Formats: sequence, structure tokens, C-alpha cells
Amino acid sequence: MFFYLQVQAIVKEIEEAFIRGIPLVAWMDDKTREIAIEKVRKIVQIIGYPDRILDTIQLDKYYQTVSTTLSNGIGSIC
Repeated sequence: MFFYLQVQAIVKEIEEAFIRGIPLVAWMDDKTREIAIEKVRKIVQIIGYPDRILDTIQLDKYYQTVSTTLSNGIGSIC
């Protein structure tokens, strides 16, 4: 959890730095800058992996419909 919080803080700082740079972009008018900042704020940060990865029951259920064979390519790397 500590690592996740650190990464989340780093990503937030990158986002804020990007937003701080938007007013410096000469070719954007004020309305375009506002829209650009709104878009940056709407970006969904997906960091890490889902909890089901650590739960073998959930993981098996998630992948229960996946089948591998030698002919579909996946089986050839196993």
C-alpha cells in the first residue's frame, strides 16, 4: 500500500506540473487552456493491478472462459 501511495503522489505531481505548463503555451487561447485543464483533470489514473490478481478464486473465475491450445499461440509459449 505504501508503494501505491508513493506512485499516486508522483502521478499527481506530474499532472499538476502539466497543468502549470498550460498557461505558458502561446498558441492556446484562454478557452482552449480551460478545456485542456479540464481534460487533464478528467484523466483516470489506473495504477497497479486489480485485487483479484492476489485472490486465486477470483482469478480463476475471471479467466474461466479462457482456453489455451497449441494452435491459438498461447499454448506454444507454455
